[in-house]
Amino acid sequence: MNKKRTTAFIILTLLFFQSCYNNPVPLEPEQKIQVNSELYNDLGQIIESTNTPNQEELICIDFIYPTTLHVFDENLVLINSMLIQNDKQFSNFLASLEETQSISISYPITTVLTSGVTFSINNNEELKEVIDQCKKDLDIIYCQNLIKRCLWKIGYTENADNSYLGGVFVEETGATLFTFNNDTYFGSWTVFYINDELHININLNTKTEIGDYFNFDWKVEYLDENSIKLTNQDRILRLDQFCDTNNSDCDNFNFTECELANNPKVAEFILDDYNDCIYKILRKESSKNKIIYFETFNDASNSTNPITSSEVYLNTSNNQTIYVRIENIESGNYVIIEITIEAKTC
Repeated sequence: MNKKRTTAFIILTLLFFQSCYNNPVPLEPEQKIQVNSELYNDLGQIIESTNTPNQEELICIDFIYPTTLHVFDENLVLINSMLIQNDKQFSNFLASLEETQSISISYPITTVLTSGVTFSINNNEELKEVIDQCKKDLDIIYCQNLIKRCLWKIGYTENADNSYLGGVFVEETGATLFTFNNDTYFGSWTVFYINDELHININLNTKTEIGDYFNFDWKVEYLDENSIKLTNQDRILRLDQFCDTNNSDCDNFNFTECELANNPKVAEFILDDYNDCIYKILRKESSKNKIIYFETFNDASNSTNPITSSEVYLNTSNNQTIYVRIENIESGNYVIIEITIEAKTC
């Protein structure tokens, strides 16, 4: 008799749990977090950053566990609930869900901010506010650390004056150094947000035209993992990151050779020798482009009368301008830049 009662209890229990999962659970639309939505992906990134070794300095929000997550199908029917115990479990759980699914969080949840303050989050809107601020904090830390890891060289920007091409920013002993034409200037590099825009304030301790040019708040735009664009009104700077100093020896488009012993201010130039440097400065791939040299801008524009760049070329004047056409092999699109060749006394 007792065995029958026990069996009946188990069957009733199973039926109870089955009915819970088969019946729709009310879910307010604004509390749904769709898989692969912005909030979902941001949440995953924050959790991942707290779960990554050697990233403790980047943690700006830390969840206090346990917390409960509910999973719904495309019809907002509850299909799973999970008690989350730690960041790794949270991250793995989010990564396992399908695109048609969504989650809701059992609010309130408790977090600890970088200031040490314990903070309670009560809905998706508050969660988004905390994560957005966290992302800004991470951006500031990341951007502030960029100059500490590698040197940043001013690269070439089309339709800009490129006056300081090849100038280098680097940090030493807590100070920002800018070097251009063998002159070094000390200053600071400060990162902050204005509304939703990331900015870098450059402040060099000089009253020369260098300071007049650089000492502003510059809006930051990431071009790729190794390059950023800084803009201030009509001024544009491209900064390229070099962590291997062997790849940072190309400073500008001024090339020099020793003058001939019997012909002062004239030197022998093999222009092809400068191809690698031009590609590095422009951040273009030699396999996808070709470089052609010309004596005049019109020739470069029309692709006529090219210089035979693999053979010796004698400059016709000192500090002579040579026009370089860099052409994409596949599309035919091109840019024209100017380089200077100079014969110097050696």
